[in-house]
Amino acid sequence: MLPAGPVARAPVSKALFMLIAINSIFATITTSRSRFHLQLLPHILTQHQYWRLVSSHLLFSSSAEILFGSLLIYQFRLLERHWGSPKYTAFILVVSAITTLVNVAGLALSAVLGTGWSRVACGPFGVLVAALCVYAREVPESYRFKVVGIEFSDHVFVNGVAAQLALVSFPGSLLPCVGGLVAASLYMSNTAGLKTWRLPLWLRRSVGGILGPLLDSRAVADNRPVTTNPDDQRADSRARATGRSAMVANVVAELDGARGSARANTQPAAPQLAGMPADETVDMVVGMGFDRDRAILALRQHGNDPNAAVASLLEQ
Repeated sequence: MLPAGPVARAPVSKALFMLIAINSIFATITTSRSRFHLQLLPHILTQHQYWRLVSSHLLFSSSAEILFGSLLIYQFRLLERHWGSPKYTAFILVVSAITTLVNVAGLALSAVLGTGWSRVACGPFGVLVAALCVYAREVPESYRFKVVGIEFSDHVFVNGVAAQLALVSFPGSLLPCVGGLVAASLYMSNTAGLKTWRLPLWLRRSVGGILGPLLDSRAVADNRPVTTNPDDQRADSRARATGRSAMVANVVAELDGARGSARANTQPAAPQLAGMPADETVDMVVGMGFDRDRAILALRQHGNDPNAAVASLLEQ
């Protein structure tokens, strides 16, 4: 079970991160990276290795790509939290399909024109570029800053990582990046209802039942059922905030009670007062120059003993 942390409540992002990392490490150890990239000739048209249409999205071919790609997958978990896991899953699948079509069309056009461009780098470049476009549109800026008089937002760091990823694999990353831009444009314009498409409910439940306990760390963190709908997540957040407020109130009350007990234990007990003294005793103490009310109080505090009462009044 994965521990709770910054990627909690983002099971699809966590699954994508794990899938890319495991496949990339496996391909490196087995020296099989050459079996995953996309190339029409000879792999698709001659050898009919159609599985490359899918495998080309499932791993990176270098450690630099793994680093930059992992950073972007981590950052784009915010989209999953904003949309919910079902919509984010549909987004990844739609973008991957569109990117694959653009890759194949681009390679075929290159072969016809004889440009010599025959290979597409493996990696989810299209998904990351499309997610970057949607991220820039739907995730608000946290802060802005200036460098040499030029104003930037915090999004510049995400854009910089994406640029590094694209340049590391250039020119093999160019076609999938173009595919990602095309997919993002179609998705944000809701062409053919792409925004509303989801995987069948029975399939989501089946996969969630198998992988949910492994990928969703929230069940471990707070022992609550998983909610992937944004409305449910907001309601869950309000419930948790209310619970935390009640818990804080209880803790404060307990601390106040403990402090009160401590003060009660450390402060001396108030002296027991005796009954009203006789008028003659009061007159004797008053005759020594003390106020009558103070004299009565001093006598009662010292068991109506005039000597002790006078001594205490002289010390005041």
